[in-house]
Amino acid sequence: MVRDLLAELDRSTIEFAETLTQFSASQLNAVPSSGGWTAGQVAEHILLSESGVPELLRGPTVETMRKPDEKVATIKSIFLNFDMKMSSPEMILPSKSEKDLLTQVSNFLQTRKAIRHAIATLDFSHSCTAFPFPELGVFTRWEWACFVICHGRRHTRQMQQILQALNTKSLEIQE
Repeated sequence: MVRDLLAELDRSTIEFAETLTQFSASQLNAVPSSGGWTAGQVAEHILLSESGVPELLRGPTVETMRKPDEKVATIKSIFLNFDMKMSSPEMILPSKSEKDLLTQVSNFLQTRKAIRHAIATLDFSHSCTAFPFPELGVFTRWEWACFVICHGRRHTRQMQQILQALNTKSLEIQE
């Protein structure tokens, strides 16, 4: 089970990092024609939402009195529903400042490495009590890993759409 979870986390990490590195420095901070966040802001949002996860996973826990993956289906139904628009909590909203690609990629990979280490070495069935997830409550380490994976996939897809829009705009200008 842990091996499968780690493999999913690794795939999600690679997909996000590979997508992020497809942006040029100017594209990273370019607002898509449809509006919304830049790819750099998406990456910053991921960093803001994941940077505390390693500490959370290593923080206080209790033995789980339910199936440790009970909320996984709910997490997937929310974060992998690409038709649903979501609003980010203010505490993880990205800034409007220019982003540096190498810094974003490096920080992302460092955070994911720490998350991976925690998942690989800790009892992933325990519930993390330091931060109940908004509207869903206390998550197990397994469910936090699922959130990281699904949230990452959601924003990988968003960055792919941003890149496609920017490349289409670039082609239109050249024609």
